[in-house]
Amino acid sequence: MLAQLGLASRGAVWLVIGLLVVLVIGFLGYAAWRGLSAAVGHRDETDENKRWRKRFVSLTRALLYTGFAVSTAKFLVAGGGGDKTEPLTARVMKESGGRVL
Repeated sequence: MLAQLGLASRGAVWLVIGLLVVLVIGFLGYAAWRGLSAAVGHRDETDENKRWRKRFVSLTRALLYTGFAVSTAKFLVAGGGGDKTEPLTARVMKESGGRVL
């Protein structure tokens, strides 16, 4: 029974990793589409100012989704990041008055 639960847990972990990889690919695809739209899109818009605003919005979205992709990829590579409090605690303890704090 415990072995089956362990195998199911392992399968769930791989499923989550696979879904995260799909997210990275999707984010990059959407960012590429928005980047292309920012570069050459919105040609049907007759108002020049409106066309540039739409291109700026597309560029902003491309950068945002590129950030999402990079963030998700870093999470995958780092394995979640872990606990960041230990180095901060060690630095505080080294300072004068750190033990009092």
